Amino acid sequence: MLNEVITHEPWYDSLIEDCKDISVEMGFTSRWALVEGYHLLGERIIQDEIRLTQGGSNLRQKIASIAKYISKRERSLYYAVEFVRKFPNLDAASFDKTVNWYRIVHEHLTTESDRPKQLTKQDLSAIIYKIKELLKTEYQKAKQNELNNTLSEYTKLSEFVFYLQDSIEKIENQCLSLSTLT
Repeated sequence: MLNEVITHEPWYDSLIEDCKDISVEMGFTSRWALVEGYHLLGERIIQDEIRLTQGGSNLRQKIASIAKYISKRERSLYYAVEFVRKFPNLDAASFDKTVNWYRIVHEHLTTESDRPKQLTKQDLSAIIYKIKELLKTEYQKAKQNELNNTLSEYTKLSEFVFYLQDSIEKIENQCLSLSTLT
């Protein structure tokens, strides 16, 4: 009863609206901080691009080396550099409140050839066939090892491989029945 009374009060409506606004701003702020961080990484790499590429070195190779040292993916650093080249002044870029690094990369920094292709039923069938063949071989190896007692620490390996084979069958039946695949 008390909850029903509170929900009809103007101050309560104000509280809910304020909390929604704070939540939206909080989400935007965290996503924007990541975008700004990648922009800063790209700016810093470009700042030393001449040094990095002197002697005929390829910037992409140097980015790979930097990525290892800072525990980032090479592709992420490559996109950071491309992001700065496309949007040198981040303040002048017009992004809405739903902006995130994923959307920037996929809407502004990749080409059609960079994007994953649509998986067809034929592709899926080929992939599943290869998995099934691999599992068949692994099952035979596991059974042989169990018979020879060469893998004592994995006494139930063949059962696990059999479970995987069964799971692949179920996945195959489900996926091939989907009409969204072309």
